Amino acid sequence: MFLGRQGELAFLEKLYNSNELHCVCLNGAAGIGKTALLQELGKRRSKAYFCVRSCTENANKAAFLAEMAVQGIVDSKVCMSWQDALNAIIKKACGEKMLLMIDDAQELTSSFASFLPALMQGLQAEEKRLRLLVVFCGRETNAVSDGLQKSGLKAEQVQLQPLSYEECLECFTPFSNDEKVLLYGVTGGAPRYLQYIDASKSFKENLYQLFYAPSACMVKEGENILARTFRQPHIYHAVLCSVACGSVHMKDIAEAVGMSVNKVSKYVNVLLQQGLLQKLVPINEVALAKQHKNTCYVLTDTMLSFWYQFVYPYLGSIAMGAGKLLLRTKVLAALETYARLVFLNICYQHCFLLRERKNFAFDFTAAGFLWPKGDSSLEQLRLAAYDKNNACFMQSLWTKGKVDIDVIKMLQANYADDSGKNNYYLLFSRRGFTDRALSYAAKTQNIRLISLFYLR
Repeated sequence: MFLGRQGELAFLEKLYNSNELHCVCLNGAAGIGKTALLQELGKRRSKAYFCVRSCTENANKAAFLAEMAVQGIVDSKVCMSWQDALNAIIKKACGEKMLLMIDDAQELTSSFASFLPALMQGLQAEEKRLRLLVVFCGRETNAVSDGLQKSGLKAEQVQLQPLSYEECLECFTPFSNDEKVLLYGVTGGAPRYLQYIDASKSFKENLYQLFYAPSACMVKEGENILARTFRQPHIYHAVLCSVACGSVHMKDIAEAVGMSVNKVSKYVNVLLQQGLLQKLVPINEVALAKQHKNTCYVLTDTMLSFWYQFVYPYLGSIAMGAGKLLLRTKVLAALETYARLVFLNICYQHCFLLRERKNFAFDFTAAGFLWPKGDSSLEQLRLAAYDKNNACFMQSLWTKGKVDIDVIKMLQANYADDSGKNNYYLLFSRRGFTDRALSYAAKTQNIRLISLFYLR
């Protein structure tokens, strides 16, 4: 099932239909849906696809020639080299629109080093005649992008992010609204994990099959992710686990890991560079030179956050068949706290969706987080959006009851911009709002209330 990616697909289709040569570097984490996007793009189009193997140069040369023969680019009965197959693609693209897709392109420099120079030479020779879109797809393609730039060939950059909550909803159709939020959290919006959800089973059964059965498909996922990224991941595991379990400030992380702040900050910076950690700075302090006291850290991936909180500490027990007991006694009751950050993330996404639909209070130019000084707990995190003349302060409320008027008035009292901007307030609620709250908002033009039921 192909989900979302309509913006990225439209961009690539526009390049393909331009009848010119274009190169694109498509980046994204493993399982984020890069290959699925290529498959969708390639439907009903003249194309050539090759996935670079993590092996020897000669093996890749042989595989490229063999695959081009299977795909009808060259005649398998005619003796030729892999360069001949590459030249055949370029020749064909001079007469008709063509799509050349190179998957796992991060392996090119180490496993198929001769491919990129040969391709660039062919592209440069026929640049003005080519009707070709070349897509290099991989976890990271900096080396490819740099090589193209040095040769004078521009490469467009596309970074695939996890799917939004709205894009994933069709995978969650049978489940309750609360379960949809939690399923979005434990899959992180990654297509690879979304495909594991079984709509014929209950939420609890899905959670067991994903993480708590002895042979669960995602029980080792955190270890696999770090093993792909780091040679010695043990300290990174400790840092990520401490953040997922509530140590959100550098001092607290250092204490939890058992290192000095200076030493642990180096590991935190690496995790930031790898996109595994996200640094949150209050939006009203982003421009300040120093923001150490009010900076906090969260895991970028809500799936990893779940894994470190509820799977990683119990790997041995899960292997010994205690997964159902863990679910019943340790996990299900603790999901309320976990869901708060997932819901906050969903509400943040929805702000941009409202802006895209011209349905936000104003066309904001900046959006981010706010919290009282010294208290960046999940309960205190707020959202804010600004433009030159307006400010909107937002709160996500993952509470078991309906939100009453006092919560709205407290947000108004505690958050306001006194610089002359128009102030707006937006509240998101898991269970909706009381009649008193709805009546108060209806009488006040700058207040908007949105329930989880309507986040679609």
